[in-house]
Amino acid sequence: MVRHPRLAGRYGFRDLLDHYLEILRDKPGALENSTGLAAARESGLFTPVHDAFWAAAREARGRSEGTRALIDVLLLHRRLPDDAVVAGMSAVLQAGSVSPDLVAIEARKALAAAGGPPPVVIAPPVAAATEPPEDQDDVAARVISLPPRRSALPPDTRPEPSLAAYGQLLSIQPRGSA
Repeated sequence: MVRHPRLAGRYGFRDLLDHYLEILRDKPGALENSTGLAAARESGLFTPVHDAFWAAAREARGRSEGTRALIDVLLLHRRLPDDAVVAGMSAVLQAGSVSPDLVAIEARKALAAAGGPPPVVIAPPVAAATEPPEDQDDVAARVISLPPRRSALPPDTRPEPSLAAYGQLLSIQPRGSA
């Protein structure tokens, strides 16, 4: 359940950037001048670290894809505390990356270091013949690489569709017709 502060007066409104993230993912150019972003900056939810990450992402990936990377990071705020996400962005920027996946990993590490729930480790399936390790610390220390995201689909090499067969169906006269 989500709670919003009550608005005083008539005809008031409050733009929350979080409400528009899915739309902005499809139209990333709209983020820069959006009222939701202005409200988030004014309230302090969009920090200088967010701005630094956005600038680095646009430089590394281009304007649209860099903004989409920022939106992916902003979506993390739904599942993780704000300070953990900011710490994750700082760590990733220091490493010279702008990967939203790495921000998520670093944010979970920061949350665990602050006494929050530990990060979930998803291990690849183990063969039945292999015995599980006796020490659970060995399982948590394993590094699992994420699958790369495909930026574009491969070219379609199929031939163009044709309606030639449909034209043949029109030339057939049904029985008993003139």
